[in-house]
Amino acid sequence: QNFELFNETGIYTDADLEPFQLRLQEIRQLIDHEKKMASEDQSDGPRPEIRLVSRRLRQCETELAALEETTRVIGDSLMPIYEELVFIRRRLTALSILPHDTAVAEAKELQK
Repeated sequence: QNFELFNETGIYTDADLEPFQLRLQEIRQLIDHEKKMASEDQSDGPRPEIRLVSRRLRQCETELAALEETTRVIGDSLMPIYEELVFIRRRLTALSILPHDTAVAEAKELQK
């Protein structure tokens, strides 16, 4: 769901994706371990729930790779500008739920 939200809004940086990448790596290690244990036990392969999690993991890895590719095309010299734009978009999104007077004042600050 987070990947879909990132994709829809476009409001993310590499730093936002890093925790997801680390967690997916941890899950990959767990699944690989379970598959190895299943093959050593001479069973019919991994348990159904492991196959299900593995399939979902592949989907998440694909979605994450697509998000990472989006930021990869941004040159290093433009990355600070991109990060500032992401900050501004996040702030404007947050302002949309504030009372009008408060939002207007803060939006003027962002314009500067």
